[in-house]
Amino acid sequence: MPLDVINPHNVEAPNYASERFRAARQPLVDDFHITHEQAAQRLTAIWEAQNALDREEWNLQQEELAEAARLEQEQCLRQEEGRQRAADEEQELAKQEERKNNRNKFLPYNKVPIASTIMKLPSPLATRKLKKGDYVELYYFTNKGLAEAEASSRSTDDDAFALTHDENGHHSFIPIAAAKVKDSIIPDKDLTWVEFDEAAPRLLQAM
Repeated sequence: MPLDVINPHNVEAPNYASERFRAARQPLVDDFHITHEQAAQRLTAIWEAQNALDREEWNLQQEELAEAARLEQEQCLRQEEGRQRAADEEQELAKQEERKNNRNKFLPYNKVPIASTIMKLPSPLATRKLKKGDYVELYYFTNKGLAEAEASSRSTDDDAFALTHDENGHHSFIPIAAAKVKDSIIPDKDLTWVEFDEAAPRLLQAM
């Protein structure tokens, strides 16, 4: 359907009674034996009838254009939603791949606040390791490890020492209390998450 560029609702009828349209009125005057005024009225009526048809055509065109615009907008929205879904899926796949390659980074943990008060001291062995910058097992800083260290310090002669050796085979004398705690140490990999959450902030504070 061709698109009319002039809105027929905004067009006014010509003045067919003017001298300009005398030539248009003359055939009607001659054929129907009417006056120029009557001829002008007939021409006006013909124009109004045609204008009514043009208005209907215009309204139909506007409805078709509005429907086409609505369908185009819906298509754009569907395409945008499709792109967004694809982006979300790609992002989720990237996250899954990162979790797969960096499992430790995404391990769950309990939010345990770091204590603001003076913490209980770990065993003397753990304290010496910290001062030397050596690796210290997290067990020393769990509730159980601290309780054992405190109990051992109260029940054992502070001047008593025991012979022990480290991972490199080097022998040294340490307090018997520290030796007893060392014998009950649980490796980091065997700690529960609760114990890990207990120990980690305390170790950070001690460092």
